[in-house]
Amino acid sequence: MLYHSSYTSAIDFAFNFAVSEGYTTDKEEAAIIIGCQSKRPKEGDTERLSVPLYKNGKLVKKALQIQVYNRGNNIVNNFELNKYIA
Repeated sequence: MLYHSSYTSAIDFAFNFAVSEGYTTDKEEAAIIIGCQSKRPKEGDTERLSVPLYKNGKLVKKALQIQVYNRGNNIVNNFELNKYIA
């Protein structure tokens, strides 16, 4: 899904994508990145995040790359999500 009604919905969708690809995240580490190092983007801005990934309990060289763009408050599903693993 490309468009979401909230920033939280977009972030949750990105994490579920990583899980579906067979990766896990450290919940504490992810909470710090999402909760302390990022914020909901203002209208017309993009928030970029990079979350380390684990496979079989070991850190891998890949990360979950998340970009959330706020298309504006007058639009239904105003948060646009781009996510990939690199």
